[in-house]
Amino acid sequence: MTIIDEVKKLYKGKGTVNNLSTETLWIIESTTNHPIGPSVAHKLAPGYKTPLHIDADGIKRVDGKPIKGHNAWWKIYNFSEADVKGAGDRLKIDVSIMEAVSDDHFDIRDKNGNVIKETKYYHSDGWGIPIINIIDAKKDHKGVLCEFLLEGHGWISKSEAIKMTQEGKIHNTVYVNPKNHAPYLRSRPDKSKSNNFKNMAKS
Repeated sequence: MTIIDEVKKLYKGKGTVNNLSTETLWIIESTTNHPIGPSVAHKLAPGYKTPLHIDADGIKRVDGKPIKGHNAWWKIYNFSEADVKGAGDRLKIDVSIMEAVSDDHFDIRDKNGNVIKETKYYHSDGWGIPIINIIDAKKDHKGVLCEFLLEGHGWISKSEAIKMTQEGKIHNTVYVNPKNHAPYLRSRPDKSKSNNFKNMAKS
């Protein structure tokens, strides 16, 4: 059993892509019309993420430039969330596991390996959903986080923020449900402490 098979046993879900870069990406999904195909590729603009119902299978740049020295598809797996970051020629993909594959990797083939349906590229813009972050927070008189400022939407309650996080609608939050305490939200782990909700919050 490969390491990918082992990871698949531990994690379930759809492959998702967050375009945090300055460049437009191609995102491929090969399971939409499975098993008859074809695989389809959509354009994902900067500041957008793949729709919640989509299982993203691969990433490459629309302008044909390489990511990490590879011009064709970077294949991701259906348990992965990939963050594409950077600007210009310096794009990188933060994801648990990915694999460099050819441009025709997702084409539909017959039992002899002959391509019978090539990947279909949709060139229209506007695919995906905007990436939304929490940019500020408030504490109640007990010092507990109670309200969150949602980028482009205004202030929302803790319960609303939890619901939207569980639905995958807020990017920079993690839902935590401890056994002996009430559920709460924390910011995604990174190297910065200034964007931690408790640090940004005011009573």
